[in-house]
Amino acid sequence: MKLRIQWAGVLGLWLITSQVVLAQAIITAQGWGDTPQTAQKQALQELTQQVYTAVQSDIRIQQTLEQNQLQRSVDSLIQLQTEGFFQAVNYSAPYEDLGQITVHASLDATGVKKTIQQIKQNLAVDLSSLSRNQLEHALLQAQFLNNFLNILPPGLVDLQAEKDHAQQLRQQLYRQLNYAQLRLYIQPQNAKLKLGNQQVDHQNNLLIPAGEVPFEILAEGYHKREGRWFLSAGENQQRTLSLIPILSGKIEIEARGYKANQVLEQAAFHLAGYGLNQDVNADILLRLKLEPTLLTEINGIRFYHLRLVAEVKQGSKTLLVRSATSRNISENLLETRTQGMVKALIEAILVHEEMEKLFK
Repeated sequence: MKLRIQWAGVLGLWLITSQVVLAQAIITAQGWGDTPQTAQKQALQELTQQVYTAVQSDIRIQQTLEQNQLQRSVDSLIQLQTEGFFQAVNYSAPYEDLGQITVHASLDATGVKKTIQQIKQNLAVDLSSLSRNQLEHALLQAQFLNNFLNILPPGLVDLQAEKDHAQQLRQQLYRQLNYAQLRLYIQPQNAKLKLGNQQVDHQNNLLIPAGEVPFEILAEGYHKREGRWFLSAGENQQRTLSLIPILSGKIEIEARGYKANQVLEQAAFHLAGYGLNQDVNADILLRLKLEPTLLTEINGIRFYHLRLVAEVKQGSKTLLVRSATSRNISENLLETRTQGMVKALIEAILVHEEMEKLFK
């Protein structure tokens, strides 16, 4: 009898205390379980569930943007149910009701402000430095924040300013996840870059819609460079592009080793395209040597490693040396790959400041 009176007294005191706490609460939820810990965990899940439906609809929109992210988005959503992003949650003392332990969870004005502050602090980072998994988790937080703000009553915070900030964060994160990030290092730095129909001044970091993007780079005193890049959503690339200066002069070309005549013809063709014509009496000599190494033979097809070395000399003085390597090349592709190596090596030589000094 005494035990029942004491328990009734405790329960009465809890009810009085809980009424005060709940009267100050902005959001409340209730959880049940066989233990106080289970009941508290369910109460937190129920608290989270109040913004869950809106967050789920946002994530489904994201899934239509990139279908292969479906499973990871759902997994993250399930995790969101169990952990939430709430701060300073108040829990009532557990009590027994209809054979189960019951716990109330609530968020007062202080908890609301701390929740908003913590999520904003988590997202106040350089988004370009985050991995894809980190970006996805950040997007969940931004979506949670946006929908959390939608269920708050007016007067607690500046709702319009907070909603504008949350929406801006979501848009930035969508771009990071669904655009390609490109870090460009262009020489000269005053070059003008055109991506698609957009004219862009030199800058190191660009966010570009995924897909095939034509580019064109121009600078006074340099040959125009153009081509196409294929960029995937969420891709992070770094590229260095050096324009070839407009040169004029004569150069002697010498080729040795494997396919020497082909190497010589290709080198002369590319150099002439950049204003340098072949002349055996020129003071400047470009010496090229292609070295194939037999790697293996499979079903009668031979595979090679190719190494092309280029040396620029003025009299007996070596001005610069460059090399290019291509690995695991089948014999039927040797000619095509050699042409590409010659072109790439000629361009690597012509962007060097020594060549500009000699011929400009």
